[in-house]
Amino acid sequence: MKVKGIAAFALGVALILSGCGGESSGIGGSGGTEACEHVWGTWTEETAPTCTEEGVEKRTCPKCGKEERQKTPAAGHAWGTWQEKKAPTCTAKGTQERECSVCHKKEEKDVEAIGHADGVWDSDGEGHWKKCPVCGETLTEKEPHTAEDGECTVCGGEALGLAYAVYEKECHVIGIGTESGDIVIPATYCGKPVTEIAESAFSYEGITSVVIPDSVVYIRETAFYQCSALRRVKLGSSVKEIGEQAFNWDRALSEVELNASLEKIGKGAFCHCTFTEIKLPSSLQSIGQEAFYSAALQTVTVPASVTEFGDRIFYQCKSLQSVRFEKGVKEIPDDACYGCQLLTSVSLPDGLETIGGRALGNCPALSQISIPSSVRTIGEGAFEYTGITEVAVPDTVETLGSAAFYNCKSLTRAVIGNGVTSIGAMGKTSDVGAFEGCALLNDLTIGSGVKSIAQRSFRGCELLVKITFRGSTDGWKGIEKEKDWGPSKKQMGWWAPVLSAVVCNNGALTGDDIG
Repeated sequence: MKVKGIAAFALGVALILSGCGGESSGIGGSGGTEACEHVWGTWTEETAPTCTEEGVEKRTCPKCGKEERQKTPAAGHAWGTWQEKKAPTCTAKGTQERECSVCHKKEEKDVEAIGHADGVWDSDGEGHWKKCPVCGETLTEKEPHTAEDGECTVCGGEALGLAYAVYEKECHVIGIGTESGDIVIPATYCGKPVTEIAESAFSYEGITSVVIPDSVVYIRETAFYQCSALRRVKLGSSVKEIGEQAFNWDRALSEVELNASLEKIGKGAFCHCTFTEIKLPSSLQSIGQEAFYSAALQTVTVPASVTEFGDRIFYQCKSLQSVRFEKGVKEIPDDACYGCQLLTSVSLPDGLETIGGRALGNCPALSQISIPSSVRTIGEGAFEYTGITEVAVPDTVETLGSAAFYNCKSLTRAVIGNGVTSIGAMGKTSDVGAFEGCALLNDLTIGSGVKSIAQRSFRGCELLVKITFRGSTDGWKGIEKEKDWGPSKKQMGWWAPVLSAVVCNNGALTGDDIG
């Protein structure tokens, strides 16, 4: 017990004498201070670092107990491998994700779009295009098929529907393709408007009806030529022109619906068709030669808008019964209604100026005609072989052509206006006379303006024994008359004169004074 107390005391003295950085107690010392020469221990972790924050470690001097600290670097993330979070597509970026195994923080990164794979062909009945086999997106514009026996030689697809020619801004129908029967032409093809039905596109095909869309502007020549089974046609609102012989020889065509903006019907467009009526629109400006030749029309009205006519527009329409030309029409063309055997009614408008040669010729059922006072020219044979019973040629008429009323066997009365200067064409011995063959004509008045009467003008008018002349006797004598001009009756192979008197406004002429 005594020994332990001595040892404790000695240790306390030693600590005091060697205190770190402290002053000596003066016991056995020099009376100054003395620093500790640290003997550092090993660094030990005081605060562990994290993935993103620094840690702290310390060490201690065992001699003096002094502690020293320093920072340790953040540990950093322990990332796992990248995993796909969103797969990239042909056109859109994808994403990948990874996770720290310590703190479980996650991070993402973009993965570039993979881009389209080489295109493969896709198609429909109209055309073909290339698409991406991965995403299905269309890579090229749609192009029309190059068809051969119903198969496209480019893509190998089935080339269905009509055949087209495709241009920069429009398409034209050029053939029937794989269609048949009732045809409905689309307004667009490959995203472009269908504006035209090409020449001979459907000629000789067995189609039964066709509906033409509003996008079509032109129906070219022979487009539907000799479609023997075609029964119905409906035009879209934009068609401006029907080409030459477009529907010629379509003998089953019984129903045609024209549009309100149509401007031109070409030569022979509806020859031999079987529709009985057709409404010509007020927009129509031109009717071509033989447009309705031998069609089965029964009634028709020609609108005032028409300013251009070809010859023979209703030639030999043998079922035609009624024709009306609206006010504004200036001309009835040559042979317009020639050979219309059942024609009984013709309405000629005020303002009409010309009745063409044979315009109403060979219409035996036509018994009445009113010639407007605006008419200036009546062509050769204009009313030949008609059934008219009387006629008044107005004073406005200047030219009365040869054979104008030839062989009108029912004509009994005729008045020739004061404006006519010549009856028939002088010097043409081969021409038929203006009233030749009018066997029942017995009442004739000739206007005062006549200066010449051509040969045969009244040959065969065997009942015409008296003529009334609106001028004077001197005026009558001054008229140039070709040989065989007057009324006559055939006897024993020659033509015997029958005229016995010309009654003028100042008296009558007989015998040789008649001339």
